[in-house]
Amino acid sequence: MRRSQVQHYDRGAAIGPPVPAGPVTTERTVIALRPDAGIFDTARCSFDVLADCFRELAFL
Repeated sequence: MRRSQVQHYDRGAAIGPPVPAGPVTTERTVIALRPDAGIFDTARCSFDVLADCFRELAFL
């Protein structure tokens, strides 16, 4: 059985090595992003704006 791994970053630098997080349930990669308030003015994202950007990129 394959196991998933998790790695955390702080301002682009890895905090530590990947660590086991449990059994793999699907064949996909998940990337979670939380904007750093020290870098970005606002951490709010518009779903509609992001969806439009992703559609444009998928078309290309």
